[in-house]
Amino acid sequence: MKATALSPRKASYEGLSPQDLLRAYRVMLLSRKVPGEAIFLFAPDGGVLNRIPNGKILQGAWTIKDNTVCVDWKNQPPNPCSRYDKQGDTVTVINVSTGQPRGRIVKSADGNVERLAP
Repeated sequence: MKATALSPRKASYEGLSPQDLLRAYRVMLLSRKVPGEAIFLFAPDGGVLNRIPNGKILQGAWTIKDNTVCVDWKNQPPNPCSRYDKQGDTVTVINVSTGQPRGRIVKSADGNVERLAP
């Protein structure tokens, strides 16, 4: 999977709420604990696309609840919400049900630079 259109993570993540983060950077490359990277496109209308490491595109809807990001994926089991934790230059995405990291944001961009489509 190639993500050359995305920019390296930015120090401007500082102090951003989940809402602001998603509004500022529509596309995010998430480096995960399991092998591979996932690319997310958070659309302003609440739609979300996720290209998982095997190339499959997941489709869903995102909302903000109690300062967390919740995604309801189509044709997937229920998914716990996530919170964003910034330490220095690193933004980690945390599963709020388990408290465990899902991955960290390593690149971001505004707009659908990866041309994700369902």
